[in-house]
Amino acid sequence: MSKNHETPLPITTLEEFHTVGAGYDIVRYIGLPDVFGHQANTLLYFMGKNIARKFVFQSVSDIVYAFDKLGWGYLEVR
Repeated sequence: MSKNHETPLPITTLEEFHTVGAGYDIVRYIGLPDVFGHQANTLLYFMGKNIARKFVFQSVSDIVYAFDKLGWGYLEVR
């Protein structure tokens, strides 16, 4: 459980998100650097780490699914 005692989220929560397109890229590559400058990459790192800790992953296929659903790319297990 996380430090702030939040209930972990099931991976199926990602089905509720309907964002596609350039919105994520605009925030990542334009918005955050404009606001946080050279600290944007550090912020993204910690945000990603904290988001990953909020979800319950039961298998590697859950991780592959999450990356695909979040638009972070396609992971392939070899």
